Amino acid sequence: MNLLNGIVDIFPSIEPQNFLETPKRIKLGFDPTTDFLHLGHAVLLRKLRQFQNENHTPVIIIGDFTARIGDPTGKSKTRKQLTKEEVEFNTNEFLNTLSNFIDPEKSEIIFNSKHLEQLSLSTIIQLQSLVTVNQLLAKRDFHQRFELQSPISLHEFMYPLLQGYDSHVISSEIELGGIDQKFNISMGRDVQRHFKNKNEQIGMLMPILCGTDGANKMSKSLNNAIKIDEHPLIMFSQLEKIPDNLVDEYILLLTDCNLGDFSPDPRERQKQMAFEIVSEFYGSEVALKSMNESQQIVLSNSNISDVPEIVVSHLQFPLPLATLLRETKLSDSSSAARRSIRSGCIKLDGIKITDENIMVDINDIENKIIRMSKNSFHRFVM
Repeated sequence: MNLLNGIVDIFPSIEPQNFLETPKRIKLGFDPTTDFLHLGHAVLLRKLRQFQNENHTPVIIIGDFTARIGDPTGKSKTRKQLTKEEVEFNTNEFLNTLSNFIDPEKSEIIFNSKHLEQLSLSTIIQLQSLVTVNQLLAKRDFHQRFELQSPISLHEFMYPLLQGYDSHVISSEIELGGIDQKFNISMGRDVQRHFKNKNEQIGMLMPILCGTDGANKMSKSLNNAIKIDEHPLIMFSQLEKIPDNLVDEYILLLTDCNLGDFSPDPRERQKQMAFEIVSEFYGSEVALKSMNESQQIVLSNSNISDVPEIVVSHLQFPLPLATLLRETKLSDSSSAARRSIRSGCIKLDGIKITDENIMVDINDIENKIIRMSKNSFHRFVM
């Protein structure tokens, strides 16, 4: 296996094959700012699994401290700071997903609150001395915000330094990341050097997976993400709607297949891509079932047994449909639900609903399929 397949940047310049002849400590960090990991994260996790299979040691940094700051990379404004309780909840979900990619018994999982909460003011000042305001403002994200006079908080400047301190604490030898992480990973080398660490990590960067909107980095906040643990039927339906120009990218980053193995017909290529990716997570039998059921739903709006279910027995009926969508987390709010209804996006058992004030009773919805979009459908059950 060529461990460098998919790696688009290695810095500083080395002889990577020679460098990888002996086992290395491979750092990969995740901030639990949400309660799920998505396919963009899977690109890096698949690579980490390959390293582990070749006897290298994954060192997963769970950023339960840095998540309370939020990585400013790629952000046009200051992130909302999370509470400790929110981070703890999200962390538990992360750990369940990670075990699907790597063997936890042969890995190290480090919570960075353990060492970052112990930092003295003296050490923090040392860290701050390693970078200038000019360097930080030269970063594309900060530079754009500065030019637009969008607020930049001082704590955001600390993020790359704290990520770098993680690298020092664990004596990282390689850090994996997306191509947008080059500055942060470079800071890790600077911090290691400052504290005279025996290692100065090598950065290995991978492409960033574009989201389902075909325009932006996959992100929950942009509503263009596919969860790694998404129901296979929903995952298949989301994937087969990926824009044509992204299909090859998804094949290369999320499967071990060759592009030449796929149909030249765009529609068939999309379906094959969706099948292969769902197979990666659930196996080919489940992927085939999801493909068939997705087709049946599209053609007939019939009740398919494996549509993900939402229990509504705790709700008091009758109630407005908009309230039902909010309470079942199918919509962020009642106002958002009403907008979706007005726009004609919502179908109940194939019938379009356009009255934003419509009331529903349990008999109206029980065992019926609600479609929020072309690739989001659920069944209400008691």
